[in-house]
This record gives sequence, structure tokens and C-alpha cells, in this order.
Amino acid sequence: MWRRILAGVLGVVMAFSTVAVIEAISHFIYPPPAKLDLNDMKQLQAFIKTLPVGAFVFVMVSWWLAILFGSVLAAVIAKENVKRYAWIVGGFVLVASVMNVAMIPHPTWFLVVSMVGIVASTLLSVRFLARLERERIRGQRVFWGSFG
Repeated sequence: MWRRILAGVLGVVMAFSTVAVIEAISHFIYPPPAKLDLNDMKQLQAFIKTLPVGAFVFVMVSWWLAILFGSVLAAVIAKENVKRYAWIVGGFVLVASVMNVAMIPHPTWFLVVSMVGIVASTLLSVRFLARLERERIRGQRVFWGSFG
């Protein structure tokens, strides 16, 4: 039981760490103004309107990769019933991203593409982990050594 709990927690931590790292890279490439007050919604809205599409792509990709990386880490730790961890990690990323777009205004196209992408990334992670679990059950080596 503790292994499953640890797998879920570390999978979610990996997901949010992935988002943090990729978004830090994005902030390096698309730096915010030095005097931007993140607590001032008007300043934040004005800044977001000036961002190029590439900045939004970084955010979306960070969310999508977070689901994959978090799910895989959780599966490696759990070693069984691995598909559930893609659902767990995907659910946490979905909730966090909905909270993000509810608090910080984003373009409509970003809302649609990012949410569809989160669902797609979760489904792809479920399929990927299901395939790896089938290979493990059949006794085939998967890329991480049959889940450890």
C-alpha cells in the first residue's frame, strides 16, 4: 500500500517539477518585464497580451510532458496497475491547469488547445503504460528493466 501511495505522490511531484523546469526555460527565453507586479492583475493581463505564441506553447508542452513524465515515474515505483497513475497524474495536472487559467487570463485558443492536449496526453500515457505493463506480464524486457 505504501508503495502505491508513494508512487502517486512522487508522480505528481515529478509532474509539477517538469512544469516548473520547462516554464523556467520559457521565462528565460521570454522574460517578463523587471517591474512586473505578479499580484497586479491589470499588469499581468497586459503582459500576457504581449506574449508571443511560443510562450504559450512552452506552457502547453510543459503540462503535456508533465503527465507523461509523472506517470512513468509513478509506474516505475508502483510496478503494478500502472495505468491508474496516468489517470491520477493527468487529473492533478488538469485541475492545476484549470485553476491557472481561471486565475490568470489566457487567450481562448490556448484554453481549448491546452485542455484538449491534457486529455490527449493523459490518454496517450494510459495507452503507453498499458503496453509496457502487458510486455512486463509477458516477460519481455521494457526500457526500464521490467519496472525495476
